[in-house]
Amino acid sequence: AIEQDIEVEPEAVPIMLAGGSAEEKLAAATSCRRALSKVNQPTIDLFHKNGTISLLVAALKDGASSEALLSECLWALTNAASNGGRHSAAVMKAGAAPPLVRLMEHKSDTVAKQSMWTIGNLAGDSAPHRDEFVVKGVMRAVSTALAGFRDNLNALFPVCRLLVKICRLESGFYPVHEVVSLLPAVCESLRDCTDQQCRIQLYRALAYASDR
Repeated sequence: AIEQDIEVEPEAVPIMLAGGSAEEKLAAATSCRRALSKVNQPTIDLFHKNGTISLLVAALKDGASSEALLSECLWALTNAASNGGRHSAAVMKAGAAPPLVRLMEHKSDTVAKQSMWTIGNLAGDSAPHRDEFVVKGVMRAVSTALAGFRDNLNALFPVCRLLVKICRLESGFYPVHEVVSLLPAVCESLRDCTDQQCRIQLYRALAYASDR
């Protein structure tokens, strides 16, 4: 068995993700996540060119992926998408939207929470990305998350942050009807939530939505 803390060279990451054991896939995803947490353009470009991003997305679609592997792959994709532009576009091109929306309702709060951070980075990067998530059902998942995580502030914040990302962009097909349908859930969250950071995000979302 391979130790998760062992660093895997970037060139070996896609090989292990594609054909390694469960332990090797986890070690590769962890190394990828750590590498992408650093602002290192050559490393980011390498992971795009050598197929790693597509393999991370493939792991999200694999029903056999463990909670630990899903968490590491999501975190790695969150880091990749944080660079925006062509890096976010590469994640979307790999077909990330459907599994990310589905994982928002994963039984593991850790997985659900990390998927929302990833979607927030991608949806906030451009209106076309935001629109694709809307088409794939992200608004229904946000509504469910607002209700389900009302007592879990650690998970509620990324839901509120995601809502701001969705409401902020003006261009593209602005999901006005979908945003309006969320207002009751947002108002209930504001009524019940005492966390200042979550409340600020919800008020920001309302402010963006009211400007449309």
